[in-house]
Amino acid sequence: MTPFILDSVGYFTWSIIDRKRRKGLLDMITKTYFSAFQNIFQNLCLEDYFLRETEEEFILFYINTPCVVLGNFQNPWKETSPLALSENEVALARRQSGGGTVFHDEGNLNFCIFRNKPLLTDIDKTDHLELIQSFLRQRGVVTEKLSKSGMVFLKDGVLHKFSGEAFKQTKQRSFHHGTLLIKSQLDLLEKYLRPALPQIKTKAIASNPHRVGNLSEVIEGLTPLSFYQEFQSFHELLTLDVDFGAIHKYILEKAHLLAGPEIVLKKTPEFILRQNEKELTVRRGQVVLEDGVEVRERDFSEREI
Repeated sequence: MTPFILDSVGYFTWSIIDRKRRKGLLDMITKTYFSAFQNIFQNLCLEDYFLRETEEEFILFYINTPCVVLGNFQNPWKETSPLALSENEVALARRQSGGGTVFHDEGNLNFCIFRNKPLLTDIDKTDHLELIQSFLRQRGVVTEKLSKSGMVFLKDGVLHKFSGEAFKQTKQRSFHHGTLLIKSQLDLLEKYLRPALPQIKTKAIASNPHRVGNLSEVIEGLTPLSFYQEFQSFHELLTLDVDFGAIHKYILEKAHLLAGPEIVLKKTPEFILRQNEKELTVRRGQVVLEDGVEVRERDFSEREI
């Protein structure tokens, strides 16, 4: 991993390698697109549209209104509180990529890099993040890629995570997407990423908590929009032309499906928990067993606990 303090010789040598690798990637990725949508389900559809219906290699950026987004193989009750989200009109979504649960709001900028490759290598993933890291370096912020997922910056001797990442691969194409905490409401992030039922027993993928921080803490005046504009200018990227009619048709057909319980709740891997001195087995969001005995299926809710 890149050290946070480099001597002049080390920095010079590393910068030469950095420029060569970045130039190679930018020969393929020459365009960006900033989504006009701010709804999580519409933007998840937009990612899917570009993945499956186009062949362009480019970087999509988008911002969402407050929402919590689960990884594809996660348990919502072990990562957040669906009840609290509903009561506060904060959307709960499940994306098609793996990884951990994240909080989005208007101070968070999301990126998604599309490639015409069925499999992204570790070098590909490192190079993708280097596009962001090189931009931040010229703004005076040295960052480091975490071994598991995401990036951190150093402030007051403490590492702060500002980005998480995940991936989706198909037979022809793949994407690498992630979050960029720029001016996010971290108090809400902490509030909504608190599990309702941490005692659940499950094989679902668990998130890896980390101290977080906003990039605006180390770059004064930075906003999601100014980040995008400066990033595009720094890498000399063009704006992608899109078929708005095809995009709106795709979103109209699919966004409501992503918002429904079949995706958000019923894709939850099977789990077990104790309730009122009974052991419940929950499958596809339905209570199916009590103390090992089959029962009439019913929707599971944290209200029961």
